[in-house]
Amino acid sequence: MNLRHSSPSPEDGDYLLWLGPILDESTLQRSPAASPAAARWQFGLVQALQDLGQSVFNIGHVPERLWPKGRLFMGRSAGRLPSGIAGRIVRYVNAPFIRRGSLHRRYLHSMARAVRKRGRPSAVVTYNAYPHNAVCGLRAVRDLNVPWVCIAADAPGETAERKVHDAILAQASGRVLLSWGLYRDTPGEPRLHLDGGIEEIRFAPSSMEPQPTPVILYTGALTKWGGVSLLIDAFALIRSQSAELWICGHGNDAQVREAAQANPRIKWLGMVSEEKLREVSEAASVFVNPRPPEIKDNAMNFPSKVLEYLSYGRPVVSTWTDGLSPDYRDALIVLQSSDPEALASEIDTVLSWDTERLRLQAQKAHSFLQQKLWSRQAERFLKWMETVRV
Repeated sequence: MNLRHSSPSPEDGDYLLWLGPILDESTLQRSPAASPAAARWQFGLVQALQDLGQSVFNIGHVPERLWPKGRLFMGRSAGRLPSGIAGRIVRYVNAPFIRRGSLHRRYLHSMARAVRKRGRPSAVVTYNAYPHNAVCGLRAVRDLNVPWVCIAADAPGETAERKVHDAILAQASGRVLLSWGLYRDTPGEPRLHLDGGIEEIRFAPSSMEPQPTPVILYTGALTKWGGVSLLIDAFALIRSQSAELWICGHGNDAQVREAAQANPRIKWLGMVSEEKLREVSEAASVFVNPRPPEIKDNAMNFPSKVLEYLSYGRPVVSTWTDGLSPDYRDALIVLQSSDPEALASEIDTVLSWDTERLRLQAQKAHSFLQQKLWSRQAERFLKWMETVRV
């Protein structure tokens, strides 16, 4: 599909055409293949851009496990956009050997439709360098003389796949990189390191007090990349017999369910709503980000949960992966090694902190988060966009 043929003389439009799944909470709850972290990240930035007066139109699809494990036909009714986000959910055929081509065609069709109705966008922004996104970005450059900005949220750690990813990424007019390691190692300009953001800071340092019940909280995907296995092993070594481990998220939960059945102090909460997530976060004594640094893929993405954790003011115990920029070292409680003994020891130490120590750490987080508000990140993004050309 040639966009110039579908719209011979497109007018300029003062909007960003954003390609990526920005899905509402109900869609995320019932779609196990969708990434809540990706949807929340995009929603946070897009909403902040719109608050600054920048119009955005979204094109996305609902990710689904390949048929026959997932649905065969994914229609527009498969999901919804969040309130306040203008856009279109594309339909596609979710069959082996067909899905990729189907997504290509539907994204290109939806982009051509948006150009006919809204005019030529000021830029096409894609969330990740997926083939169906990249083909649209390249066509925008070729057919519309519109810059393509690729947000690289996830990159493969393995060499062969990484080369393909980097070759696609290099063709973008501008690159936004969430991982510090990926930003550091990606050549060429213009590029921007923008790891994530938060809507608001939810605490005052002076209000921090020890929680009545010591609660260790993990939220996120239950995969080998998230490190929940490490956390479960560490919890068995925790000295505090009153401490509880709460786990939220979706994925392969067999180990979590087994651990919760064996130990009544492990609470498996499953995939929770935004309201429930906020409730359990406010009850936490310490948050944990146990991503294994030895997994190469973990150097290629940013653990966005750490910003959400920090926004509640409680200590955050974390392994160190290359996706984190150096300025996180003061805001987080960084482990010296990624073994269960080290993790358990650090959690025990944090659970023993008094009010003064809690407030000192909360003040560090509060100062750090001033630059991580989505409103500030959106300002940085728009200023940087002025440097991006075809």
